[in-house]
Amino acid sequence: MTRSSAHRVLPPQEQKPSRGSRRPDRRKKRTTLGSDRVNEKAEKGREIRAGGDGCGSRHRPGRPAVAILTATQTSSIPANPTAPPPPRPTYSISCSAPPLPRDPAVPSNISRTLYLALSSPPTCPSVPDPQPIPPTATNSTCPAYFRFIHEDLHPWRAAGGITRAMLGRARATANFRLVVLRGRAYVERIAPAFQTRDLFTIWGILQLLRRYPGRVPDLELMFDCVDWPVVRADEYQGENATVMPPLFRYCGDDETLDVVFPDWSFWGWPEINIKPWDALQKDLDIGNKRVKWVDREPYAYWKGNPDVATNRQELVQDLHRRISMLLRFKPTKPPEGVEICPESLACQGIGREKKFMEDSMVKSANDAGPCDLPPPFSPEEFKELQQRKEKSMKLVETWEQKASKT
Repeated sequence: MTRSSAHRVLPPQEQKPSRGSRRPDRRKKRTTLGSDRVNEKAEKGREIRAGGDGCGSRHRPGRPAVAILTATQTSSIPANPTAPPPPRPTYSISCSAPPLPRDPAVPSNISRTLYLALSSPPTCPSVPDPQPIPPTATNSTCPAYFRFIHEDLHPWRAAGGITRAMLGRARATANFRLVVLRGRAYVERIAPAFQTRDLFTIWGILQLLRRYPGRVPDLELMFDCVDWPVVRADEYQGENATVMPPLFRYCGDDETLDVVFPDWSFWGWPEINIKPWDALQKDLDIGNKRVKWVDREPYAYWKGNPDVATNRQELVQDLHRRISMLLRFKPTKPPEGVEICPESLACQGIGREKKFMEDSMVKSANDAGPCDLPPPFSPEEFKELQQRKEKSMKLVETWEQKASKT
Protein backbone atom coordinates (compact mmCIF):
# COMPACT_ATOMS: atom_id res chain seq x y z
CA MET A 1 0.00 0.00 0.00
CA THR A 2 1.16 3.51 -0.73
CA ARG A 3 0.83 6.29 1.80
CA SER A 4 0.82 9.81 0.48
CA SER A 5 0.10 13.16 2.02
CA ALA A 6 -1.74 14.03 -1.15
CA HIS A 7 -4.06 11.08 -0.80
CA ARG A 8 -5.41 10.19 2.59
CA VAL A 9 -5.24 9.88 6.35
CA LEU A 10 -6.37 6.51 7.59
CA PRO A 11 -8.22 6.38 10.89
CA PRO A 12 -5.99 5.10 13.71
CA GLN A 13 -7.92 1.86 13.88
CA GLU A 14 -7.00 1.12 10.26
CA GLN A 15 -3.25 1.60 10.60
CA LYS A 16 -0.48 -0.85 11.38
CA PRO A 17 3.28 -0.51 11.88
CA SER A 18 5.76 -0.79 9.05
CA ARG A 19 8.40 -3.48 8.57
CA GLY A 20 12.13 -3.03 8.45
CA SER A 21 14.07 -1.91 11.48
CA ARG A 22 10.95 -1.15 13.49
CA ARG A 23 10.06 -3.05 16.62
CA PRO A 24 9.17 -6.73 16.10
CA ASP A 25 5.48 -7.60 15.65
CA ARG A 26 4.49 -3.96 15.59
CA ARG A 27 3.82 -3.49 11.91
CA LYS A 28 1.58 -0.72 10.74
CA LYS A 29 0.69 1.13 7.62
CA ARG A 30 2.24 4.53 8.05
CA THR A 31 -0.04 7.33 7.12
CA THR A 32 0.16 10.78 5.69
CA LEU A 33 0.67 13.96 7.65
CA GLY A 34 -1.83 16.25 6.05
CA SER A 35 -4.66 14.67 3.98
CA ASP A 36 -8.39 14.57 4.70
CA ARG A 37 -9.75 11.88 2.45
CA VAL A 38 -10.11 8.15 2.98
CA ASN A 39 -10.28 6.36 -0.37
CA GLU A 40 -11.10 2.78 0.55
CA LYS A 41 -10.45 1.32 -2.89
CA ALA A 42 -7.00 2.85 -2.91
CA GLU A 43 -6.05 0.63 0.02
CA LYS A 44 -5.36 -2.18 -2.43
CA GLY A 45 -3.39 -0.33 -5.03
CA ARG A 46 -0.37 1.90 -5.38
CA GLU A 47 -1.64 5.42 -6.00
CA ILE A 48 1.43 7.44 -6.87
CA ARG A 49 1.16 10.57 -8.93
CA ALA A 50 3.76 11.00 -11.63
CA GLY A 51 6.66 13.18 -10.68
CA GLY A 52 10.05 13.98 -12.07
CA ASP A 53 13.18 16.07 -11.90
CA GLY A 54 14.19 18.88 -14.17
CA CYS A 55 17.56 20.55 -14.47
CA GLY A 56 18.49 24.19 -14.74
CA SER A 57 21.42 26.28 -15.87
CA ARG A 58 23.68 28.24 -13.58
CA HIS A 59 22.96 31.68 -15.07
CA ARG A 60 23.10 34.31 -12.33
CA PRO A 61 20.60 37.13 -12.81
CA GLY A 62 21.04 40.74 -11.79
CA ARG A 63 19.88 42.61 -8.73
CA PRO A 64 16.78 41.20 -7.05
CA ALA A 65 13.71 42.95 -5.85
CA VAL A 66 14.06 44.40 -2.38
CA ALA A 67 11.54 43.03 0.06
CA ILE A 68 10.41 44.47 3.34
CA LEU A 69 8.92 42.40 6.14
CA THR A 70 6.88 44.04 8.83
CA ALA A 71 6.75 42.01 12.04
CA THR A 72 5.51 44.01 14.97
CA GLN A 73 4.43 43.32 18.50
CA THR A 74 2.64 46.39 19.75
CA SER A 75 3.25 45.92 23.44
CA SER A 76 5.60 44.13 25.79
CA ILE A 77 4.64 41.14 27.91
CA PRO A 78 2.88 42.49 31.01
CA ALA A 79 4.44 41.84 34.38
CA ASN A 80 1.00 41.33 35.87
CA PRO A 81 -0.04 37.72 35.10
CA THR A 82 -3.70 38.75 35.19
CA ALA A 83 -3.24 41.39 32.51
CA PRO A 84 -4.42 40.58 28.97
CA PRO A 85 -1.80 38.99 26.71
CA PRO A 86 0.06 41.21 24.24
CA PRO A 87 -1.16 41.34 20.64
CA ARG A 88 0.35 38.63 18.50
CA PRO A 89 2.97 39.68 15.92
CA THR A 90 1.52 40.42 12.50
CA TYR A 91 3.29 40.11 9.16
CA SER A 92 3.09 41.71 5.76
CA ILE A 93 5.24 41.67 2.65
CA SER A 94 6.03 44.69 0.51
CA CYS A 95 8.14 44.38 -2.65
CA SER A 96 9.83 47.60 -3.73
CA ALA A 97 10.67 46.30 -7.20
CA PRO A 98 9.03 43.93 -9.69
CA PRO A 99 10.25 40.34 -10.07
CA LEU A 100 13.35 39.78 -12.15
CA PRO A 101 12.81 38.59 -15.73
CA ARG A 102 12.73 34.84 -16.25
CA ASP A 103 15.87 33.39 -17.79
CA PRO A 104 14.86 31.48 -20.95
CA ALA A 105 17.83 29.16 -20.39
CA VAL A 106 16.16 27.80 -17.25
CA PRO A 107 13.75 24.97 -18.18
CA SER A 108 10.08 25.84 -17.84
CA ASN A 109 9.26 22.59 -16.01
CA ILE A 110 11.12 23.65 -12.85
CA SER A 111 10.52 26.55 -10.48
CA ARG A 112 12.12 29.63 -11.95
CA THR A 113 10.94 31.58 -8.91
CA LEU A 114 12.99 29.40 -6.58
CA TYR A 115 15.90 29.56 -9.02
CA LEU A 116 15.89 33.37 -8.88
CA ALA A 117 15.58 33.39 -5.09
CA LEU A 118 18.53 31.02 -4.64
CA SER A 119 20.83 32.45 -7.31
CA SER A 120 20.35 36.15 -6.53
CA PRO A 121 21.79 38.28 -3.72
CA PRO A 122 19.84 37.76 -0.47
CA THR A 123 16.66 39.78 -0.02
CA CYS A 124 15.66 38.69 3.47
CA PRO A 125 15.32 41.69 5.80
CA SER A 126 17.84 42.29 8.56
CA VAL A 127 15.69 41.83 11.63
CA PRO A 128 16.54 40.41 15.07
CA ASP A 129 16.23 36.68 15.52
CA PRO A 130 12.61 35.87 16.39
CA GLN A 131 11.99 35.32 20.07
CA PRO A 132 9.60 32.70 21.48
CA ILE A 133 6.18 33.98 22.41
CA PRO A 134 4.98 32.63 25.77
CA PRO A 135 1.82 30.58 25.16
CA THR A 136 -1.30 32.28 26.47
CA ALA A 137 -3.21 29.03 26.91
CA THR A 138 -2.53 25.60 28.36
CA ASN A 139 -1.26 23.20 25.73
CA SER A 140 -3.80 20.61 24.68
CA THR A 141 -3.08 16.95 24.02
CA CYS A 142 -2.43 16.12 20.38
CA PRO A 143 -4.89 13.85 18.53
CA ALA A 144 -4.31 10.12 18.76
CA TYR A 145 -2.89 9.81 15.25
CA PHE A 146 0.06 11.97 16.29
CA ARG A 147 1.28 8.88 18.13
CA PHE A 148 2.43 7.42 14.83
CA ILE A 149 5.23 9.98 14.85
CA HIS A 150 6.87 7.76 17.46
CA GLU A 151 6.66 4.82 15.06
CA ASP A 152 7.82 6.69 11.96
CA LEU A 153 10.95 7.85 13.77
CA HIS A 154 11.52 4.67 15.79
CA PRO A 155 14.21 3.22 13.44
CA TRP A 156 16.50 6.18 14.11
CA ARG A 157 15.71 6.23 17.80
CA ALA A 158 16.61 2.54 18.00
CA ALA A 159 19.86 3.30 16.15
CA GLY A 160 20.81 5.87 18.78
CA GLY A 161 19.86 8.98 16.83
CA ILE A 162 20.57 10.63 13.49
CA THR A 163 24.22 11.18 12.61
CA ARG A 164 25.60 13.51 9.96
CA ALA A 165 26.72 10.43 8.02
CA MET A 166 23.10 9.24 7.91
CA LEU A 167 21.96 12.63 6.68
CA GLY A 168 24.69 12.61 4.04
CA ARG A 169 23.41 9.34 2.56
CA ALA A 170 19.99 10.94 2.07
CA ARG A 171 21.60 13.40 -0.33
CA ALA A 172 21.76 10.78 -3.11
CA THR A 173 18.18 11.40 -4.24
CA ALA A 174 17.30 14.62 -2.39
CA ASN A 175 16.17 17.75 -4.22
CA PHE A 176 17.11 20.16 -1.47
CA ARG A 177 18.69 20.41 1.94
CA LEU A 178 16.98 22.64 4.50
CA VAL A 179 18.43 23.94 7.76
CA VAL A 180 16.58 25.91 10.43
CA LEU A 181 18.81 27.97 12.73
CA ARG A 182 17.34 30.32 15.34
CA GLY A 183 14.09 30.59 13.43
CA ARG A 184 15.69 31.30 10.05
CA ALA A 185 15.69 28.93 7.07
CA TYR A 186 18.61 28.12 4.76
CA VAL A 187 18.21 26.07 1.58
CA GLU A 188 20.72 24.31 -0.64
CA ARG A 189 19.21 23.19 -3.91
CA ILE A 190 20.73 19.83 -4.84
CA ALA A 191 18.61 19.07 -7.92
CA PRO A 192 15.62 20.97 -9.33
CA ALA A 193 12.27 19.35 -8.61
CA PHE A 194 9.46 18.87 -11.10
CA GLN A 195 7.39 22.04 -11.55
CA THR A 196 6.91 23.97 -8.28
CA ARG A 197 7.02 21.09 -5.82
CA ASP A 198 10.15 22.34 -4.08
CA LEU A 199 8.99 25.97 -4.13
CA PHE A 200 5.70 25.35 -2.32
CA THR A 201 7.19 22.75 0.03
CA ILE A 202 9.74 25.31 1.20
CA TRP A 203 7.01 27.96 1.31
CA GLY A 204 4.99 25.75 3.65
CA ILE A 205 7.95 25.37 6.02
CA LEU A 206 8.43 29.14 6.03
CA GLN A 207 4.80 29.54 7.09
CA LEU A 208 5.46 27.17 9.98
CA LEU A 209 8.32 29.41 11.12
CA ARG A 210 5.96 32.37 10.98
CA ARG A 211 3.18 30.61 12.82
CA TYR A 212 5.51 29.56 15.65
CA PRO A 213 8.21 32.27 15.76
CA GLY A 214 11.20 31.12 17.77
CA ARG A 215 9.55 27.81 18.67
CA VAL A 216 10.75 25.62 15.79
CA PRO A 217 14.00 24.02 17.02
CA ASP A 218 17.21 24.02 15.03
CA LEU A 219 17.10 21.14 12.57
CA GLU A 220 18.58 19.86 9.34
CA LEU A 221 16.88 17.62 6.79
CA MET A 222 17.02 16.32 3.22
CA PHE A 223 13.88 16.41 1.06
CA ASP A 224 13.07 14.36 -2.04
CA CYS A 225 10.20 15.84 -4.08
CA VAL A 226 9.58 12.69 -6.14
CA ASP A 227 6.51 10.69 -5.08
CA TRP A 228 7.78 7.13 -4.87
CA PRO A 229 9.70 6.12 -1.70
CA VAL A 230 13.26 4.78 -2.02
CA VAL A 231 14.58 4.02 1.50
CA ARG A 232 13.92 0.28 1.62
CA ALA A 233 13.63 -1.07 5.14
CA ASP A 234 15.14 -4.46 4.26
CA GLU A 235 18.41 -2.77 3.24
CA TYR A 236 18.98 -1.26 6.68
CA GLN A 237 18.90 -4.21 9.05
CA GLY A 238 21.52 -4.99 11.68
CA GLU A 239 24.80 -3.16 11.15
CA ASN A 240 23.38 -1.28 8.16
CA ALA A 241 20.97 0.52 10.49
CA THR A 242 23.82 2.86 11.39
CA VAL A 243 23.72 4.37 7.89
CA MET A 244 19.93 4.57 7.50
CA PRO A 245 19.15 7.87 5.67
CA PRO A 246 16.38 10.08 7.12
CA LEU A 247 14.75 11.26 3.88
CA PHE A 248 11.57 13.33 3.73
CA ARG A 249 9.06 13.00 0.88
CA TYR A 250 5.33 13.03 0.14
CA CYS A 251 4.70 9.26 -0.02
CA GLY A 252 5.67 5.98 1.61
CA ASP A 253 4.61 2.37 2.01
CA ASP A 254 5.09 -0.66 4.24
CA GLU A 255 8.43 -1.60 2.71
CA THR A 256 10.11 1.79 3.09
CA LEU A 257 11.27 4.16 5.82
CA ASP A 258 10.87 7.51 4.04
CA VAL A 259 9.45 10.13 6.42
CA VAL A 260 6.16 11.45 5.05
CA PHE A 261 5.59 15.21 4.83
CA PRO A 262 2.50 17.19 3.72
CA ASP A 263 1.92 17.45 0.00
CA TRP A 264 3.11 20.70 -1.61
CA SER A 265 -0.33 21.39 -3.12
CA PHE A 266 -1.72 22.23 0.32
CA TRP A 267 -0.15 25.65 -0.27
CA GLY A 268 -1.02 25.68 -3.98
CA TRP A 269 -0.35 23.87 -7.24
CA PRO A 270 -0.29 26.61 -9.89
CA GLU A 271 0.43 24.35 -12.88
CA ILE A 272 -3.05 22.80 -12.65
CA ASN A 273 -4.72 25.65 -10.76
CA ILE A 274 -5.27 23.86 -7.46
CA LYS A 275 -5.72 26.70 -5.02
CA PRO A 276 -4.40 26.82 -1.45
CA TRP A 277 -6.74 25.13 0.97
CA ASP A 278 -8.51 28.21 2.34
CA ALA A 279 -9.60 29.29 -1.14
CA LEU A 280 -10.36 25.74 -2.26
CA GLN A 281 -12.48 25.09 0.81
CA LYS A 282 -14.70 28.05 -0.07
CA ASP A 283 -15.17 26.65 -3.58
CA LEU A 284 -16.08 23.26 -2.13
CA ASP A 285 -18.60 24.81 0.25
CA ILE A 286 -20.28 26.58 -2.67
CA GLY A 287 -20.28 23.40 -4.73
CA ASN A 288 -21.76 21.37 -1.89
CA LYS A 289 -24.83 23.62 -1.92
CA ARG A 290 -25.53 23.18 -5.62
CA VAL A 291 -26.57 19.53 -5.66
CA LYS A 292 -28.07 17.47 -2.85
CA TRP A 293 -26.09 14.43 -1.80
CA VAL A 294 -28.90 12.04 -2.78
CA ASP A 295 -28.88 13.46 -6.32
CA ARG A 296 -25.14 13.12 -6.93
CA GLU A 297 -23.20 10.72 -9.12
CA PRO A 298 -21.23 8.07 -7.14
CA TYR A 299 -17.80 9.67 -7.53
CA ALA A 300 -15.46 10.81 -4.76
CA TYR A 301 -13.64 14.14 -4.67
CA TRP A 302 -10.70 14.59 -2.34
CA LYS A 303 -8.40 17.30 -1.07
CA GLY A 304 -6.59 17.98 2.18
CA ASN A 305 -4.41 20.51 3.95
CA PRO A 306 -2.52 21.04 7.24
CA ASP A 307 -4.33 24.36 7.69
CA VAL A 308 -7.79 22.80 7.82
CA ALA A 309 -7.41 22.67 11.60
CA THR A 310 -4.88 23.94 14.08
CA ASN A 311 -3.70 20.44 14.93
CA ARG A 312 -2.51 19.90 11.36
CA GLN A 313 0.06 22.67 11.71
CA GLU A 314 0.93 21.26 15.11
CA LEU A 315 1.54 17.89 13.46
CA VAL A 316 4.19 19.36 11.17
CA GLN A 317 5.66 21.31 14.08
CA ASP A 318 5.84 18.22 16.28
CA LEU A 319 7.46 16.14 13.53
CA HIS A 320 10.18 18.77 13.18
CA ARG A 321 10.64 18.91 16.93
CA ARG A 322 11.03 15.12 17.18
CA ILE A 323 13.54 15.06 14.32
CA SER A 324 15.52 17.81 16.04
CA MET A 325 15.64 15.77 19.25
CA LEU A 326 17.16 12.81 17.37
CA LEU A 327 20.01 14.77 15.79
CA ARG A 328 23.42 13.81 17.19
CA PHE A 329 25.10 16.79 15.56
CA LYS A 330 24.65 20.54 15.63
CA PRO A 331 22.85 21.88 12.53
CA THR A 332 24.96 24.36 10.58
CA LYS A 333 24.36 26.60 7.60
CA PRO A 334 25.20 24.71 4.38
CA PRO A 335 28.30 26.11 2.63
CA GLU A 336 26.24 26.55 -0.53
CA GLY A 337 23.02 27.32 1.31
CA VAL A 338 21.05 30.54 0.87
CA GLU A 339 18.78 32.14 3.45
CA ILE A 340 15.18 31.89 2.30
CA CYS A 341 12.25 33.86 3.68
CA PRO A 342 8.71 34.65 2.51
CA GLU A 343 9.98 37.90 0.98
CA SER A 344 12.65 36.28 -1.21
CA LEU A 345 10.09 33.88 -2.69
CA ALA A 346 6.95 36.00 -2.92
CA CYS A 347 8.73 39.00 -4.43
CA GLN A 348 10.11 36.85 -7.26
CA GLY A 349 6.79 35.11 -7.91
CA ILE A 350 4.52 35.91 -10.85
CA GLY A 351 1.03 34.88 -11.89
CA ARG A 352 -0.56 32.04 -9.97
CA GLU A 353 2.65 31.34 -8.06
CA LYS A 354 2.60 34.78 -6.47
CA LYS A 355 -1.15 34.73 -5.88
CA PHE A 356 -1.09 31.31 -4.24
CA MET A 357 1.78 32.34 -1.98
CA GLU A 358 -0.08 35.49 -0.97
CA ASP A 359 -3.28 33.52 -0.34
CA SER A 360 -1.55 30.88 1.82
CA MET A 361 0.71 33.25 3.74
CA VAL A 362 0.47 33.20 7.53
CA LYS A 363 -0.58 36.70 8.57
CA SER A 364 0.12 36.44 12.30
CA ALA A 365 1.84 34.25 14.88
CA ASN A 366 -0.03 31.64 16.86
CA ASP A 367 -0.61 32.79 20.43
CA ALA A 368 -0.75 29.24 21.83
CA GLY A 369 1.89 26.57 22.13
CA PRO A 370 1.82 23.33 20.14
CA CYS A 371 -0.07 20.39 21.56
CA ASP A 372 1.58 17.75 23.74
CA LEU A 373 2.43 14.51 21.95
CA PRO A 374 0.73 11.43 23.46
CA PRO A 375 2.90 8.41 24.37
CA PRO A 376 3.61 5.61 21.86
CA PHE A 377 1.10 2.83 21.30
CA SER A 378 1.39 -0.18 23.56
CA PRO A 379 1.71 -3.68 22.02
CA GLU A 380 -1.90 -4.39 22.98
CA GLU A 381 -3.11 -1.23 21.27
CA PHE A 382 -1.19 -2.11 18.11
CA LYS A 383 -2.70 -5.57 18.04
CA GLU A 384 -6.18 -4.13 18.31
CA LEU A 385 -5.48 -1.60 15.55
CA GLN A 386 -4.21 -4.33 13.26
CA GLN A 387 -7.27 -6.48 13.86
CA ARG A 388 -9.58 -3.58 13.09
CA LYS A 389 -7.70 -2.78 9.93
CA GLU A 390 -7.77 -6.36 8.67
CA LYS A 391 -11.50 -6.47 9.32
CA SER A 392 -12.02 -3.22 7.43
CA MET A 393 -9.93 -4.43 4.49
CA LYS A 394 -11.96 -7.63 4.22
CA LEU A 395 -15.14 -5.58 4.24
CA VAL A 396 -13.88 -3.40 1.39
CA GLU A 397 -12.89 -6.49 -0.60
CA THR A 398 -16.40 -7.85 -0.12
CA TRP A 399 -17.89 -4.62 -1.44
CA GLU A 400 -15.60 -4.72 -4.48
CA GLN A 401 -16.54 -8.32 -5.26
CA LYS A 402 -20.24 -7.47 -5.09
CA ALA A 403 -19.75 -4.40 -7.28
CA SER A 404 -17.87 -6.41 -9.93
CA LYS A 405 -20.82 -8.80 -10.28
CA THR A 406 -23.36 -6.07 -10.95
